[in-house]
Amino acid sequence: MTNSTLIRVHHNKENPFVQLNKKALWDSNLSLKAIGLWARCLSRPDNWEFSVSELSKSCKEGSRSLYAAINELIANNYAVRIQTQKLLPNGKPSFDKLIYVFFEFKITEEEKAEYLEEFKKCFPLCCFALPQNATQLIKSSTNTDRKKKKKKEKEGVPPTPPAHPTSPKIKRRDHVNTTAQEHSHLLELHSPEKVEVFYDTLNEWKEDTPRSKWKKNDSRSILRWVVDAVDEKAKRKGETNAPIDNRAYAEKIAKNYNLSVGPRKQVRLTILGDRLEIVSTCPTASILPTTIRYKENGFVDQVETALRKWRLK
Repeated sequence: MTNSTLIRVHHNKENPFVQLNKKALWDSNLSLKAIGLWARCLSRPDNWEFSVSELSKSCKEGSRSLYAAINELIANNYAVRIQTQKLLPNGKPSFDKLIYVFFEFKITEEEKAEYLEEFKKCFPLCCFALPQNATQLIKSSTNTDRKKKKKKEKEGVPPTPPAHPTSPKIKRRDHVNTTAQEHSHLLELHSPEKVEVFYDTLNEWKEDTPRSKWKKNDSRSILRWVVDAVDEKAKRKGETNAPIDNRAYAEKIAKNYNLSVGPRKQVRLTILGDRLEIVSTCPTASILPTTIRYKENGFVDQVETALRKWRLK
């Protein structure tokens, strides 16, 4: 029976082993968690790519705990974090991915600088700051741009004109504005009279609709739904067909409703010489009759509105 408190195995192909520098294992500046992460990473092949998400799947540590251990190794010069970048189509750099490099020994600041120079040759678009996340760097860059802009304004430097200046919008109605180009485009598609109707329709809709539902581009709203709404309204009025005989239309409506819905609702539609009247047949009702003359514009629409008002539709 041996007195040893460490039981080892014979190291061979059947019992794989790892050779590591002992200094990091006994570095008093490192926690056991950081040492364990360091040892696990160095047990992998040289071309292995470190991934926090993959590593967290093979151990009980979560991502936050692993990042804390990584930061501890970086602070003690056992690892470096490389933020690689890529060029966007507009020529500006953008964050790409993070690469971690682990050392078996604790490097000095001079050695670290030499290694970083070598890494820069492999990754031309990279930075070696130790960001908590990319958003902080972007925010810092934005704040720097703002400070430069304010400094230029104080020094009297004229602001840089926008790359694509927008045309001024012209007021067509109280709540409808379009640019000259947008107005010309509408005229190419529709007659001037029709475009004026589009402006009126959109303006009426905005007057009856909360501002929060308004769209920013009035021309786009016209092309998307106003044109269809105007055409549908014209179709209902019969403007695209032969003129409707308003009296004949009123007689047809009165006949249908007086035989069906009217008696139940205690409402009667009466055909007179120059007008249609909708009256209540209830003796105790105090509702005034609705009168619509045949010669009035929009007679059909007025009849439809009156029927809804009297709850006949």
